Amino acid sequence: MGSALESEVHSMTRRIPTALGLAVLLSLSGACDVDNLLNRTASFGGDTAGQRTTFPYFIINNTPYRAILTAGAYDDLDENTGPQIRQFGADAARPLLEGDSTTGTFTANCARVFAIGTPGLLSIVESNVSADQLDSAALVPGVFFSGADLDSDDAASATEGVAGPLELRLGVDFACSSMLVISLEFDDVGPNDFRIDYEVIPAAAD
Repeated sequence: MGSALESEVHSMTRRIPTALGLAVLLSLSGACDVDNLLNRTASFGGDTAGQRTTFPYFIINNTPYRAILTAGAYDDLDENTGPQIRQFGADAARPLLEGDSTTGTFTANCARVFAIGTPGLLSIVESNVSADQLDSAALVPGVFFSGADLDSDDAASATEGVAGPLELRLGVDFACSSMLVISLEFDDVGPNDFRIDYEVIPAAAD
């Protein structure tokens, strides 16, 4: 009798639904492991395997100072594919993000990571984007804020302070097709004078 019961319990255990088994696995894992799993398995969107949808984003500079930064979307495990970046420096011939201004809306192919000024982003940019296509002054950690005139030697320097980097991960912080609204703000309580805030606006079908 005991043998038959043990056999039935074993059979029931094997029939636990995959979703429930995954939930149990996640509950036993650390938060970091859960985030990694969610990021690695998150869909790029689309109805065809391998297809990627896009997501829009824009940046609001809520400070009176020029913002110097590099933002981009990329796959952190693919070191051979260039990221999709937007740069804002202090060269009048290139895009600028002056104080109290907002960028246009950009569209990026869905990727595992969206970042501003992180070591990972800056490294993959320098490895995959040719120097003549880059604004080297904008390759800075986080965001620099400058109050200097454009014709000054300090036009791209952090004369007013910095904001730390931002990293958002697909499946953890945002989903494909959602909109990212990035804002640059003063920070009275953090370690830096400024910070990067963000808001995720889900697509209608999310």
